[in-house]
This record gives sequence, structure tokens and C-alpha cells, in this order.
Amino acid sequence: ILVLPGSRGSEIRHLMPAFGETIARIARALPRARFVLPAVPRLVEAITGIVASWPVKPEIVTGEAAKLAAFRQARAALAASGTATLELALAQVPTVAAYRGAGWEAALARRLIKLPTVILPNLILGENVVPEFIQDDVTPDALALALTAVIGDGAARDRQLDGFAALEHRMRSAGPSPAANAVDAALALLRQQPAS
Repeated sequence: ILVLPGSRGSEIRHLMPAFGETIARIARALPRARFVLPAVPRLVEAITGIVASWPVKPEIVTGEAAKLAAFRQARAALAASGTATLELALAQVPTVAAYRGAGWEAALARRLIKLPTVILPNLILGENVVPEFIQDDVTPDALALALTAVIGDGAARDRQLDGFAALEHRMRSAGPSPAANAVDAALALLRQQPAS
């Protein structure tokens, strides 16, 4: 099970406590589960310091090759919202996404951005395939429940995998590159929003 708390220090600070408690709950339910945390090199020291107090410690890996190997082996992922959710979707890794920032950031974002979702695969597909938890909804109970649903075989996992197959098809056939397609989809949604 992948744990991707983000690539910025603020994301790490805001998400790591809930992520640590979440994987502890998953480990109690699935004692044989292995947790891997791909980290950007500049944050390894901070992440290592944070996970030192966790009851369940993920294996921390760095580098693109290690990250891709972890993606290939993953059954599911718990990830910060952002480009990682798109990478996971294209790698066919069922995901639960979360975002928690400073209160002022969330208030500003709610006023400026009126989108039904902040998760890139959901934006591109036009439907909420990846469960997302924002701000106060980022709780270990909620994350563990959603993550358990996509780890096991069943409707939640199948729905994501079907959505990811559609996403891959759309991104391969719709334009010059997956990144350009993601930007185009996000911009199209933003253009549909009424001005505040």
C-alpha cells in the first residue's frame, strides 16, 4: 500500500498525522500489509522524523525508479491531492486522495475555485472515481474506510479501475500528451465556472 503525503513541506505537515493513524488502522485489519512511502529526496529527513513516532512505519524509498517499482507492486494508495493522483490512476493503482491545508488557504480556495472536485482524474473524467477528503473530512476513520474499500476486491475497486481505463483511453486519444490533456480538462472546467 502506497503512502504519498505530498511533495511540499506544508502538505507533509498537514497530512502526515492523519496518514499515520490511517495506516495503523489498516495494519490492524490487514497485518500482512506492507506500506511504502515514495519521497522526494529533499523531504526524506522531515518524513523520517515524522514516521519515527508512528506505530506502523512505512518503508521510505526515493528516486523515480523506486517510485515506479512501488507503483507496479501497489494494491492501493493513500495520496495527497495533486499530480500523484493522476500518476496513480494511469498506473492503475486504486487511490484515496486527501488535501488538508491551512484554514486560510482552504477559505481562499473555496471562494476562488468552484469545482466539483480537486482530484485530477476526477476532473478529467467528469465524475468522482477517486474518493477525496478535504480539510476537516481528512480523518483516519474516513480514510481507512475508503482505503479498505479499494484494497479489497469489490465494487469500489472495480469502479476505480474501470474509470482509470477510461482515463487512459481519453488521455491517449484526445491530444498531444497526458499533461496537456490534464491541463485542457482542468481549464475547460474552470471556464465553466461563473465569476465570483
